[in-house]
Amino acid sequence: MPVYTFPLQTALDLRAHEEEQAQRRLAHAERLVTDRRRDLERSQARHDAILSTLRGGSGTGATVIIGEMEQAALVMSELRRRMAQQRKRD
Repeated sequence: MPVYTFPLQTALDLRAHEEEQAQRRLAHAERLVTDRRRDLERSQARHDAILSTLRGGSGTGATVIIGEMEQAALVMSELRRRMAQQRKRD
């Protein structure tokens, strides 16, 4: 391991800079973990609502399923439209 001989202030500045970088990395990692946790909680609530509806319950699950079906229908119609345009070009 090399031994560096810096003036004391330079060594302190380097250490402070490293600590600031570490703090920024830690804060960024904590934000990522928080965001991921929120995503998982939203997904869990959505899946619970869907399962509740599928088991014969009532509540927001039916709305979620209808929304999912509407979104799937929109995606499929867009894909069909693109395929038709592609066929016209060929």
